[in-house]
Amino acid sequence: MGFMHSSVTEDPWTGASGLGDGVPSGAATRGLVLRANAIDGAMPLDAQLGISPRKSVPEELRDALFGQSHPSRKTAAGAATGKGGLGERAPRLATFAILDAAKTVNLPELLEDSRLEHRCLFKGAAFETLKNVAPWLVRLDEDNKLTRSLFTQSDACWHLWGRFSGMFIRTSAGFDDVWRHFRKFTQMRDEKGQVLYLRFWDRAVLNVARRARREDALYQALVGDMQIIWHSPEPDHPHRFWHLSSSYS
Repeated sequence: MGFMHSSVTEDPWTGASGLGDGVPSGAATRGLVLRANAIDGAMPLDAQLGISPRKSVPEELRDALFGQSHPSRKTAAGAATGKGGLGERAPRLATFAILDAAKTVNLPELLEDSRLEHRCLFKGAAFETLKNVAPWLVRLDEDNKLTRSLFTQSDACWHLWGRFSGMFIRTSAGFDDVWRHFRKFTQMRDEKGQVLYLRFWDRAVLNVARRARREDALYQALVGDMQIIWHSPEPDHPHRFWHLSSSYS
């Protein structure tokens, strides 16, 4: 679920041997606890014909996706370093998405047309070969038409609600830092040293992550001090989203 085995010893994303930085050791995530909260009740937007101003995101999701932290919130990073105590203003959060071109028709063209900052997680020869089925990082603006399309449901191929195209990220980190962080997780090695291609943006993998035990360093490292939100319907909750964050115990 989310993993594929490979016999290659060269990283096809960089053309270099090995898997780059890999996953931080258990010491790097010691004491980090993942916390998952369900968000229910969000209904997809329709075409909103004749409506002005139009919504870009369902009201039930707006705070999670575009709201800002309370100024006295203590961040996980601050708790780890002993800095960022209560009363210190929290940094402003940006909103990103990692979208799967394999599940989104003409995703590279949609991203280019949006004029939002975006970049494929693959590069070099892999980018040229696989860009139409690869994961892409994009920084979202609330009022952008692509953002609205992600939460709109219709028969149009550019309306993406229900296509489970990827995941959303809240973080104060810059675009390049977010891109470098998640690129590290496109490939992993298992206990036998075999290369695994990890579709970490897929809801199946994210649902495993939200159930992760304290010692699951992979998922702790994936989330870090970011927040991850994704759509994962359940039989009794057809419009459920999950919000995954971390804190230090």
